[in-house]
Amino acid sequence: PLGSLIFSMCFGVMVWLFPVIFIYLEYLVVANFLVGVINLLPIYPLDGGKIVLVAIEGITRKKVPEKVELILSYVGLILLILLTILVTIKDIIRIF
Repeated sequence: PLGSLIFSMCFGVMVWLFPVIFIYLEYLVVANFLVGVINLLPIYPLDGGKIVLVAIEGITRKKVPEKVELILSYVGLILLILLTILVTIKDIIRIF
């Protein structure tokens, strides 16, 4: 996610400095920024969830059991799939 955010900031500066040349890259900047932000959500399969898990391990000084990590991974994956389905249904309803 850090790479996506840095990439979007670099292109954002380029769009700001040379708006005529890079006007079409503005969409790329926004899309890349959103990918970076979504990747930082504290849902376990994403990087944000892993950061939270490492923070918990650092605070408690204990490794989280593998079984708990597996359960968190499945729950997070199910949440992401449900979110994708919900957004898709909402877009289809909005179209019609």
